[in-house]
Amino acid sequence: MRQLASARWQLVTGGSHFDWLRLGQGNPEALITEARDWMRAAVATGLLEPAKSSSDPQMSNDRMSATMSDRVNVKIVLLFGDQAEVQADAHDAEPPTRYPAAEIAEAVGLAPAELPGKRLTADVGDDDRLSGWRLA
Repeated sequence: MRQLASARWQLVTGGSHFDWLRLGQGNPEALITEARDWMRAAVATGLLEPAKSSSDPQMSNDRMSATMSDRVNVKIVLLFGDQAEVQADAHDAEPPTRYPAAEIAEAVGLAPAELPGKRLTADVGDDDRLSGWRLA
Protein backbone atom coordinates (compact mmCIF):
# COMPACT_ATOMS: atom_id res chain seq x y z
CA MET A 1 0.00 0.00 0.00
CA ARG A 2 2.91 2.29 0.74
CA GLN A 3 4.07 1.86 -2.84
CA LEU A 4 0.65 2.97 -4.10
CA ALA A 5 0.79 6.05 -1.89
CA SER A 6 4.34 6.75 -3.09
CA ALA A 7 3.35 6.31 -6.74
CA ARG A 8 0.37 8.65 -6.31
CA TRP A 9 2.57 11.28 -4.65
CA GLN A 10 5.18 10.99 -7.41
CA LEU A 11 2.55 11.39 -10.13
CA VAL A 12 1.02 14.44 -8.45
CA THR A 13 4.26 16.20 -7.50
CA GLY A 14 6.75 14.89 -10.05
CA GLY A 15 9.11 14.07 -7.17
CA SER A 16 11.36 11.00 -7.03
CA HIS A 17 11.13 8.01 -4.69
CA PHE A 18 14.02 9.42 -2.63
CA ASP A 19 12.12 12.74 -2.33
CA TRP A 20 9.16 10.72 -1.00
CA LEU A 21 11.39 9.04 1.58
CA ARG A 22 12.90 12.36 2.65
CA LEU A 23 9.41 13.81 3.06
CA GLY A 24 8.46 10.90 5.27
CA GLN A 25 11.52 11.30 7.47
CA GLY A 26 10.49 14.86 8.25
CA ASN A 27 6.74 14.28 8.36
CA PRO A 28 5.86 10.61 9.04
CA GLU A 29 2.40 11.44 10.40
CA ALA A 30 1.27 12.82 7.00
CA LEU A 31 2.48 9.69 5.21
CA ILE A 32 0.84 7.37 7.73
CA THR A 33 -2.47 9.22 7.34
CA GLU A 34 -2.24 9.03 3.55
CA ALA A 35 -1.35 5.32 3.67
CA ARG A 36 -4.37 4.65 5.89
CA ASP A 37 -6.60 6.48 3.40
CA TRP A 38 -5.24 4.28 0.59
CA MET A 39 -5.84 1.15 2.69
CA ARG A 40 -9.45 2.17 3.36
CA ALA A 41 -10.00 2.79 -0.36
CA ALA A 42 -8.47 -0.59 -1.28
CA VAL A 43 -10.72 -2.38 1.21
CA ALA A 44 -13.80 -0.44 0.05
CA THR A 45 -13.18 -1.42 -3.59
CA GLY A 46 -12.50 -5.06 -2.69
CA LEU A 47 -8.81 -5.01 -3.65
CA LEU A 48 -7.84 -6.01 -0.10
CA GLU A 49 -9.47 -8.01 2.64
CA PRO A 50 -10.32 -6.05 5.79
CA ALA A 51 -7.57 -6.38 8.39
CA LYS A 52 -8.28 -8.73 11.24
CA SER A 53 -8.12 -6.79 14.47
CA SER A 54 -5.55 -7.77 17.05
CA SER A 55 -6.28 -7.94 20.74
CA ASP A 56 -2.79 -6.58 21.39
CA PRO A 57 -2.57 -2.96 20.12
CA GLN A 58 1.22 -2.92 20.56
CA MET A 59 1.53 -5.87 18.19
CA SER A 60 -0.41 -3.91 15.56
CA ASN A 61 1.84 -0.87 16.04
CA ASP A 62 4.95 -3.05 15.72
CA ARG A 63 3.58 -4.61 12.54
CA MET A 64 2.84 -1.17 11.07
CA SER A 65 6.33 0.11 11.96
CA ALA A 66 7.88 -2.91 10.27
CA THR A 67 5.95 -2.30 7.05
CA MET A 68 6.73 1.44 7.06
CA SER A 69 10.51 0.96 7.10
CA ASP A 70 12.73 3.02 4.83
CA ARG A 71 13.98 0.21 2.57
CA VAL A 72 14.46 0.98 -1.09
CA ASN A 73 14.99 -1.12 -4.19
CA VAL A 74 18.30 -0.44 -5.91
CA LYS A 75 20.40 -1.89 -8.69
CA ILE A 76 24.15 -2.07 -9.13
CA VAL A 77 24.86 -0.33 -12.42
CA LEU A 78 28.59 -1.04 -12.70
CA LEU A 79 31.88 -1.24 -10.85
CA PHE A 80 34.33 1.63 -11.05
CA GLY A 81 37.55 0.44 -9.47
CA ASP A 82 36.67 -0.66 -5.94
CA GLN A 83 33.40 1.32 -5.99
CA ALA A 84 29.93 0.12 -7.02
CA GLU A 85 27.62 2.58 -8.73
CA VAL A 86 24.23 2.16 -7.06
CA GLN A 87 21.02 3.59 -8.48
CA ALA A 88 17.43 3.51 -7.29
CA ASP A 89 15.52 0.82 -9.17
CA ALA A 90 12.91 3.24 -10.55
CA HIS A 91 12.19 4.83 -13.91
CA ASP A 92 12.84 8.33 -12.53
CA ALA A 93 15.99 7.45 -10.58
CA GLU A 94 18.62 10.05 -9.81
CA PRO A 95 22.19 9.51 -11.05
CA PRO A 96 24.08 6.61 -9.42
CA THR A 97 25.94 7.04 -6.15
CA ARG A 98 29.17 5.21 -5.36
CA TYR A 99 29.57 2.83 -2.42
CA PRO A 100 32.42 0.45 -1.54
CA ALA A 101 31.86 -2.69 -3.64
CA ALA A 102 33.52 -4.93 -1.05
CA GLU A 103 31.08 -3.76 1.64
CA ILE A 104 28.04 -4.52 -0.54
CA ALA A 105 29.46 -7.84 -1.77
CA GLU A 106 30.17 -9.03 1.76
CA ALA A 107 26.65 -8.10 2.90
CA VAL A 108 24.96 -10.08 0.11
CA GLY A 109 27.43 -12.98 -0.07
CA LEU A 110 28.79 -12.36 -3.56
CA ALA A 111 32.15 -11.49 -5.06
CA PRO A 112 32.43 -7.81 -6.03
CA ALA A 113 32.76 -8.81 -9.71
CA GLU A 114 29.28 -10.43 -9.53
CA LEU A 115 27.53 -7.21 -8.40
CA PRO A 116 26.86 -5.38 -11.70
CA GLY A 117 23.26 -5.89 -12.74
CA LYS A 118 22.14 -7.23 -9.35
CA ARG A 119 18.97 -5.87 -7.77
CA LEU A 120 19.13 -5.27 -4.04
CA THR A 121 17.25 -3.63 -1.22
CA ALA A 122 18.89 -1.26 1.24
CA ASP A 123 18.05 0.78 4.31
CA VAL A 124 18.01 4.58 3.89
CA GLY A 125 19.80 6.31 6.75
CA ASP A 126 19.03 9.71 8.22
CA ASP A 127 21.82 11.11 6.03
CA ASP A 128 20.27 9.45 2.92
CA ARG A 129 23.19 7.00 2.74
CA LEU A 130 22.31 3.37 2.03
CA SER A 131 23.26 0.39 4.20
CA GLY A 132 21.87 -2.99 5.22
CA TRP A 133 22.23 -4.41 1.71
CA ARG A 134 20.17 -7.51 0.77
CA LEU A 135 19.55 -9.33 -2.48
CA ALA A 136 16.07 -8.50 -3.82
